[in-house]
Amino acid sequence: MIGITPVCLLALTIGFAAGLPHSSEGQDASLFNGAQSFTGDLTFYNPSVGACGLKNTDSDLVVSISKLRFDSQTPGSSPNLNPLCGQKIRAGRIDERTGQPATVEAMIVDRCVGYLVNDIDLSPAAYNVLADLALGRVTVHWDLLG
Repeated sequence: MIGITPVCLLALTIGFAAGLPHSSEGQDASLFNGAQSFTGDLTFYNPSVGACGLKNTDSDLVVSISKLRFDSQTPGSSPNLNPLCGQKIRAGRIDERTGQPATVEAMIVDRCVGYLVNDIDLSPAAYNVLADLALGRVTVHWDLLG
């Protein structure tokens, strides 16, 4: 029986590894197949008319998600019909200004290019709830609220 144990352990390890999600650019590539909590980089941008066809301003609580995640959900050729448009996320982190947890909810209105799959851009108003704008890029945890 001792000779079988290493073989069983090897088979179990290979089977487990085969079931793990593969990553894309070091991030979760499952693109909503399973858990909907993510960690990525947070930056801010100046919204205007986004991929969802909505006009927004710096004072709106809106978010632009990675094109990798957004485009994986776009039916056909019109991003305006993307089911992520209008959905909300909740983003949170420890705010360095207070040392306390901070969270904000923002509506998905756009897609950002050149980011990893879990990175997001918030409007200045939303970003300022979580961090000082002078920081520019910080780590954030966020959930898709559905």
